[in-house]
Amino acid sequence: MGNPAERDHQWLAVIGRLRPGTSGREAKSELQTLAARLAQSYPNTNRQMTFAIHQAGTLPMRERGQVEIFLSALLIVVLLVLAIAAANVANLLLAQAAARQRDMAVRLALGATRGRLRRQLLMESLMLGIAGGVLGVGLAVSAVRSLSSVQLPLPIPLDINFAVDWRVLLFAFALSIVSGLVLGAVPAWVAARPMLMRALKGEEALSRSTRPISLRNVLLAGQIAMSVILLPLTGLFLRSLMTAATIDIGFRPHGLVMLSVDPRLHGYSPERTVLFLNQLQQRVASLPGVVSAAWTDLPPLSVGGRSDGLSVSGKSSESEIGTDLYMATPGFFATMGVPLIAGLEFRNEPPGGAIRAVVNRAFAERVFGGKNPLGEHVSGAGRTYEIVGVIGSMKSRTLGEETRPVLYRDLSQSIGGDPSFLGYTIVVRTSADAAALIEPVRRQIAAIDPALAVFNVETMDEHIRSAYFLPRLAATLFGVFGGIGLVLAAVGLYGVMSYSVSRRTREIGIRMALGAQPRAVGLLFLRHGVVLTLISIALGWPAAWIISKLVRSFLYGIQPHDAPTFVTVPIVLAAVALAACWIPARRASLVDPAETLWTE
Repeated sequence: MGNPAERDHQWLAVIGRLRPGTSGREAKSELQTLAARLAQSYPNTNRQMTFAIHQAGTLPMRERGQVEIFLSALLIVVLLVLAIAAANVANLLLAQAAARQRDMAVRLALGATRGRLRRQLLMESLMLGIAGGVLGVGLAVSAVRSLSSVQLPLPIPLDINFAVDWRVLLFAFALSIVSGLVLGAVPAWVAARPMLMRALKGEEALSRSTRPISLRNVLLAGQIAMSVILLPLTGLFLRSLMTAATIDIGFRPHGLVMLSVDPRLHGYSPERTVLFLNQLQQRVASLPGVVSAAWTDLPPLSVGGRSDGLSVSGKSSESEIGTDLYMATPGFFATMGVPLIAGLEFRNEPPGGAIRAVVNRAFAERVFGGKNPLGEHVSGAGRTYEIVGVIGSMKSRTLGEETRPVLYRDLSQSIGGDPSFLGYTIVVRTSADAAALIEPVRRQIAAIDPALAVFNVETMDEHIRSAYFLPRLAATLFGVFGGIGLVLAAVGLYGVMSYSVSRRTREIGIRMALGAQPRAVGLLFLRHGVVLTLISIALGWPAAWIISKLVRSFLYGIQPHDAPTFVTVPIVLAAVALAACWIPARRASLVDPAETLWTE
């Protein structure tokens, strides 16, 4: 930490336990009062500074916002799938209600009351909802076990323990009951009110309705419209995953292997740590097949890391630029394959001299504009750095980030006053198989200090694959839900069209007996499905355009209003809908009028 009396260490976090009987709100109020006093006493460092209090073990405030946005988008997708499935079930219940009107009419003629019939039908739909809820909870328990085994690509291990508790079970049970009652209410009401004379003769009024605006058509249009909202989100994440694979990360990952140690936890002093790191670097560099080796405190694309506000020495703190800070030893940039644009790499700088720094191009452009940064000094967090080199920009924390300003400090000069709390990572480049070099490096560490723990052992290719975790997760989740939504919408459209054909068989037979051509009959049903699909696309497309803005921060290399996605999705949906309509329409065109009229 350097001088503990300095007031620039604003990255520190304090862990405390609330006194029994004290609420979080009371603690927060006291901390705000303390922050106001500190701002008054130390205006240079504590002006506009406050305290943030949150439960230990929860997500840090900096990451919580992004996670909440992602989960909100996922919740919208899940609700859309639920709504599509609900509309599908409602349509099936309506069809069942139409088919059972004769049965209901017979019961009414024999003395049954309409209320009793409605209760019976509602009980049937309620049992259907509860059965679906039980099945869903069973699938959720299995999915939760799989999620608990997921390893996040973070520099520190996290214990992720998902569990289905009583609140989740209660919510699922309540949702199942509500869904069963809501979806069964209208079909129960309709089925219990048949037109007795027509129903007893088999002329169901509900099934004979050919109105363009019917409840069944409205539900079907809603299904397709919600699919139009869902599928662009799926397409965006799939396109984002493909684009992420082409992102230039700024270094050459193939042929690199990494192992981490933390001598500080084993009681090493800063001087002994530097001696150990230098000794191990020399030993590893002499191994067969090794091209070069160097140390850093944290490899790129490790999600976390440290950042400070830096500005040109002598300027006010208002001109500070948020900068990611790393440490490195001589040869690090050559080992990583990062091009040196200007100046020099680190050259075994003396520990007591000015702290040498190498900045990336993004830092040089933002801080110095077109001016040569070599030899300039920048300051921040109580330290001053002399810039000796400029390297090409590379990804710092995540694949999807905009290019961030980065400053690398000489490790041997920084380790005494500002040690790494995540250990140190040796990066080794080899001309052979990178994974085969892990054990030889382990043996070299054990030869110097057998008690030293080794962790975060992986090749850089494996590290890069871990960096694709978020785009792969998003593409997988949204892809699964998008596929389910598309299948449900297609099945719903096919079911409604097929049911319409089966209930209008007599009408089709009469039309064809009077001279209608089979093709014209098929086009009659096909046109109905296509018009319904086009109306649904027109309704859902603007909503998809608006909702896509929610996922902007999770997309890699594309914009939320990606033109190929928003053009392709309606075409794909229209093609699927056309196929779902064509099969029932073709069946309608093959109806034999003589056989149909004889049967009727």
